[in-house]
Amino acid sequence: MSVNDFRCASAMGTSGVVPGNGSAARRRLQSATDVQRALLPPSSYVGPLAEAAAVTQPRWAVGGDFYDYVDTGRDFRIVLGDACGKGTAAALQAAVVQGVLATEPDAEAGPAQVMTHLNQALCRRMIPARFVTLFYGILTPDRRLRYCNAGLCRPLLLNRHAVHRLATGGPPLGLWSTARFEETSRTLDQGDLLAACSDGILDAVGGNGNGAEEFGERRFLDVVWRHRTKSTREIVETLVAAVGEFTAGTHPHDDMTAVVVRYRA
Repeated sequence: MSVNDFRCASAMGTSGVVPGNGSAARRRLQSATDVQRALLPPSSYVGPLAEAAAVTQPRWAVGGDFYDYVDTGRDFRIVLGDACGKGTAAALQAAVVQGVLATEPDAEAGPAQVMTHLNQALCRRMIPARFVTLFYGILTPDRRLRYCNAGLCRPLLLNRHAVHRLATGGPPLGLWSTARFEETSRTLDQGDLLAACSDGILDAVGGNGNGAEEFGERRFLDVVWRHRTKSTREIVETLVAAVGEFTAGTHPHDDMTAVVVRYRA
């Protein structure tokens, strides 16, 4: 399965949920898909601080997974989020978070401060039983990664000798207005790799004799580690192929997103 196949599969999976399955309904779904894709950055990026690549496939035409990376001129910021649920409701929740992030008033805010601001914004809206897991990281020219993880699957930081799981942070966003968030930092070397994914990839269920076994962190790490010297675009493409082979091409049960970033400074 290629990256293009990964993207096309989401459109193919909508036919079973469109009332009447008419052309007007399909056009509306396609418009929603186009809008959600327009909220994302390009799928690959190369700049002075970082090289990045990402892929996302919603379960239906739209979904709750989203990613972003921003070169501010001072640092490079990375976001991967997963709104609770699937489909339109999750997509709307994701769009709210993307909107709040885009209007973050303090350009100097650190990861924990950004998370606190996001959490309070979501809690003010009081959407019952809805929450967002999110990773927020900042790469800086002084060879540091500062990050905060609000309940997302633990991203992996790979260097030449070890793998670190990035767990410091707090609870998912939107549950408690009084939630507290922590951040920490790690020293980086040129070429170090950050790999993050939503739970849709780790929870992907195998096909062709793999039974109910899940793709899991072990396979995710194995793919990234074995191909860590390749470009981030190639790593993402290899990951997509590995998930497709494991699931035997069956349609996903959840939104699936991955982001891979290499530190270049």
